[in-house]
Order: sequence, then structure tokens, then C-alpha cells
Amino acid sequence: IYLSYFMKNIPVLVKGDKERFRDLIYIDDIVDVWIQSIDLEISFGKAYNLATGKKTTVEVLLNTIAKKWGNQNYPIKYSNIRTSGDTFGIYADISKLKKDFNWSPKVNLETGIEKFIKWVKDEL
Repeated sequence: IYLSYFMKNIPVLVKGDKERFRDLIYIDDIVDVWIQSIDLEISFGKAYNLATGKKTTVEVLLNTIAKKWGNQNYPIKYSNIRTSGDTFGIYADISKLKKDFNWSPKVNLETGIEKFIKWVKDEL
């Protein structure tokens, strides 16, 4: 959603607190752990959190997008109006994933955003 503002070259409007957070994982890491686990008996009948186990705030996310978009001074407006039903923050416990597969995400936030932006720009 936020990247669409950059694509349309309009100021980003953030509804809610800039300190809200999510656990953001890049698709390559999800595919990687799926491939590792698909035929392993240890995973049969278990549920795993496919995530990074790290909090990324809205502010950090937007600053990273702006940097990778090529405009660190991109206009971002914060509104304290909270969207109904929006969770303030959530991130996952990936300890079972690490234990069972000795796995951790390989793509950090900056690299993931950079790859995503490159893909978006190539598709435009």
C-alpha cells in the first residue's frame, strides 16, 4: 500500500501511529524454508511461524522505502487516526523453526525492499 504512493508520486498518508510494527519477511525466505521442510518428517503435523521474528515499525519501513526509491526526503504525513480493527503491532516467535530446521531468514529488510522496488520499476 505504501509503495503505491511512491509509484503515483503523491505524499504518503499514514493512518495511525508511526511506531506500529509488523514482522515482514521476503518471499524468497518463505520459499527457502518451504523447500527445506516439505519432505522432512520432523515437520509433519506441525505449524510454524514463517517470519523473521523482528519488529519493523511503519516509520522504519517508510524510511527504507524512501531510501531505496531514491528520495530520502519523500513527503510522508502521519495521522493519528487509527483504522478500525488495526492491530498496533505483531511479530512472530520463530524459535521452533530455528530449532527444527536450523533456519533463519537470509534477506534483510533493506535488501527485500530494494529487490521489490526493482521488480516494481521493471514491471512499470
